[in-house]
Amino acid sequence: MFERIICCGHGLGITTATYEAGDVQGMVSFNASETRTCVMSTIGPINAIRDCVLTHRHHAAPGRRVVIGEQVMDCS
Repeated sequence: MFERIICCGHGLGITTATYEAGDVQGMVSFNASETRTCVMSTIGPINAIRDCVLTHRHHAAPGRRVVIGEQVMDCS
């Protein structure tokens, strides 16, 4: 699918990778903690870059049910 996928680094709960397929390039970052998961991506040819952020939050207070919320932003 992709010509090249490179893991650029990881640490502190964040992993970043870049990928390439012809003239389309992209970057994706994953971030996870106890209460949040976040995926950030950038993809597209140089003249039409598209950014997207997905955040998934969950909170479990003692004696309460888990609350889950999602936020998707298309920053293009």
